[in-house]
Amino acid sequence: MNPLDFAAKQYGTIGVAVSGGVDSMSLLHYLHAAGADVVALTVEHGIRGEASLADAALVQDYCHTLGVECLVRRVDAPALAADRHIGLEQAARELRHAFFAETLQSGRVCCVATAHHLDDQAETVMMHLLRGTGLGGLVGIEERDGYIRPFLHYTRLEIESYARQNAVPYREDATNRDQTYTRNYLRHTVLPAVEARYPAYRQAIAQLADTAREEVCLLDELSVAPTVEGDVVFLPREALTTHPALAKWSVRRALRHFDWGVDLEAKHIQAVLNLPKDGRITLPHGLEVAAEYDRVAFWHPFSPSGAVYPFGEGRFAFGTAIVVRPYREGDRLRFDADKIPAGAVLRLRRAGDVIAKFGGGTKSLGDYFTDKKVPLRVRDRYPVVAVDDQVLVCWADISRTVAVDENTRRIYTITEES
Repeated sequence: MNPLDFAAKQYGTIGVAVSGGVDSMSLLHYLHAAGADVVALTVEHGIRGEASLADAALVQDYCHTLGVECLVRRVDAPALAADRHIGLEQAARELRHAFFAETLQSGRVCCVATAHHLDDQAETVMMHLLRGTGLGGLVGIEERDGYIRPFLHYTRLEIESYARQNAVPYREDATNRDQTYTRNYLRHTVLPAVEARYPAYRQAIAQLADTAREEVCLLDELSVAPTVEGDVVFLPREALTTHPALAKWSVRRALRHFDWGVDLEAKHIQAVLNLPKDGRITLPHGLEVAAEYDRVAFWHPFSPSGAVYPFGEGRFAFGTAIVVRPYREGDRLRFDADKIPAGAVLRLRRAGDVIAKFGGGTKSLGDYFTDKKVPLRVRDRYPVVAVDDQVLVCWADISRTVAVDENTRRIYTITEES
C-alpha cells in the first residue's frame, strides 16, 4: 500500500470519515501521506458512553499530530432509534450520512472518503445474498456521487499491516466481536471457514460485484425511472406490470431514494409488486408504499400532530407548515372567511368527520376523499377547519357552507408554506 498510488491532485478537499478504528485511521494517514488536502469527519453517536468519547478524542488528537482539521458532530442515535422505531445501527448510519451530506452540500469538501475495504465488500455481498437480494445487492459497496473508497481493493490484513508500519494509532470497538450482529458472525465464523477452502474468495466475490455492476447499468437503461415530488417518490402503475425483472428493478430504483438499501430484501420488492388497487403497505424503517390510482407512491410519513389551533390567519405547524392567508390568484382553494363560525379550529382529520356537499346532504370525510381521489398520505398529513365533527375546509375542497358568493368580502385560502 503505497500512498503515492493515490492520485491526490485530481481532487479538491477530501472529507475523510474517521471513527477511530484501524481502517479509517489508516485511511486518514494514507491520504495525508499522498498529499491530499483532507479534513477529518468524525461522528460521536452517543451509543457507547466513555468509549465513544474516547474514540472521538483519539481522532482529534491524531488530527492535531498530522496538522489536519477535524470536524466533530455529536448526535443521539439512541433517541432517533426510539423516535423512529428503527435499529440503533440504522439510526447511527442515517445520522452519519446526514452529516456527510451536509458537509458535501456546503462545499466544504469535494467528496467524502470512507475506509471500506475488500473484506467489507465480501461481507456485504454475503449479507445481501443471505437476505435474498436481487442483482443490485450483489454490487455491494461501490463508489457513488460524492463518495470515494480508496481502500476497496485492499484487504483488512493489508490495512492492519499498513497501520503497524506507519505507527497509526487506533482503538478497537468491542462491539466488533459481538456475533449477534450478522456482519460480525460472517466475519468471525462463516468466512474464515470459507477461506480455509477457498483462499481467494474475497477476489472472487469482488469479481462478482464488478459483473453485477455492469448488468445493473443495463437494467437502469431498460427499466422505468421514478419521479420525485417533494419528499414523495412515484412510479407509474404500469411499471409493475412489465417483465418481472424490469418491474422489480423499477421498484429498486424508487427505493434507492431512501437511505435503507442495506436492509432491502426480495420479499419487500415482491410486496410492492403484489400491491392491490388502493392497497397500502409498510416496509422496514417506516417507509410507506401506496397505490394511488395510476401510480404508486413511496414516502416516509411524518408523526401525526395532535395540535389544535383556533381558526385565524397565520402559520400553523402540523408536521408540515400550513399558512392561512388572503386568497391570491392561482391558489388552489378559496373560501369565505366571514362564514367560518366562532369556535372553529384547525386540526387533523378524525374518525366521524363529515362535510356538507355542494349538491346537498352530508358525507363522511373519508368517503368524500375517496370520491375526490385524494391519496391516503395526503388525507393524514394536512389539517381541516372544523367545528366539532363538521368539516368546513379540507385540503381537497370546502363545505358548501363557506362557499364564496356575491356578498363575500374576505376570500381566504389554506396552503403549504412556500
